[in-house]
Amino acid sequence: MRQAVSARALEKVDDADIVYVVNPQGYVGKSVSVDLGYAHAKNRSIYVMNRVDDPPIMNLTNGVLSPKALIELLKESSSKQG
Repeated sequence: MRQAVSARALEKVDDADIVYVVNPQGYVGKSVSVDLGYAHAKNRSIYVMNRVDDPPIMNLTNGVLSPKALIELLKESSSKQG
């Protein structure tokens, strides 16, 4: 079961242009850390909702964005493509 969930998460990263992590109080668990490493290797843009205290993980991200800022980024990206 755990492997199926992990495989689905990685498939979603494959399909994404941007990965956004909802991480209350900055917490990122082991599974999400793996997902972020995978997303980084796939050259996906990675944003987190709150700063991550673990520097190696934070270094994988493009920055911290509020949900509102993420929506604005997606709108800008969409208007440039269309």
